Amino acid sequence: MIVLSEKEIIEGTANAIAEHLPKTAETADSVLSTVIGIFDVMLTPFQMLKIFKDSKMKEFKENLAKKIERIPEEARKDTIDLKVVGPALEALKYTFLEDDLREMFENLLASSIDKREDVFPSFIDIVRQLSSDEAKLLKYLSVNGTDYPLIDLNYTYDANDAFDVELSNFTDIGYGVIEKPELISAYLRDLDRFGIIEIQTGVYLAEDIVYKKLENHPFIQDRKTKIYKDPGKYEIEKKKFTITDYGKAFINSCVIDKSKDD
Repeated sequence: MIVLSEKEIIEGTANAIAEHLPKTAETADSVLSTVIGIFDVMLTPFQMLKIFKDSKMKEFKENLAKKIERIPEEARKDTIDLKVVGPALEALKYTFLEDDLREMFENLLASSIDKREDVFPSFIDIVRQLSSDEAKLLKYLSVNGTDYPLIDLNYTYDANDAFDVELSNFTDIGYGVIEKPELISAYLRDLDRFGIIEIQTGVYLAEDIVYKKLENHPFIQDRKTKIYKDPGKYEIEKKKFTITDYGKAFINSCVIDKSKDD
């Protein structure tokens, strides 16, 4: 498989615009036609192989149109930012059939032409690496606050205060939201690695009831059934995670639906 560099993507996109499309985007219609035109050019090999259904392409165009049309004219940029649009469309080709991720790219593309938004090129790499479950989790976080309780389940040995971490970074927010809530710890580590959230040890929320709820969760109770060779006891370590400023910018640009009112 041939993988294009960012420079090649940007140059190729620029050539496509020069040959087929308007060079500027002064209205919502020309912005949309420019972005869709670029995507049509980039998707040609995929469309020839019938990898993508026409219905998905139609849905993408309609959704992007709604998001762009909601940007006030005075807030619209006059030109397309190829450093964002080119790599974003290149990455979108490989996640096009996953609705949650495609929607994030739609939001990112709309945000990239909105003067009010802070869009970092690094957002593209993050969306490209997300799983569908992580996209759903971010959508939940976008409307449910910035600070969340976490717990570690440790097994402490009486003899020398040594302990094993039986489970780290557990929270129940994934239940009813994502397909595999048992993987929430791994998802949170990913979001922490991306800089979207910060997992904080030694810091926790004041409301003890939220930690009692986590401690009594069936998933935690089930993990407590493991029998250790050495005598000891299970203990809960209270923690929390918070959405970072960078994470707030990412959520605002990529997660919040741009086709709806705030």
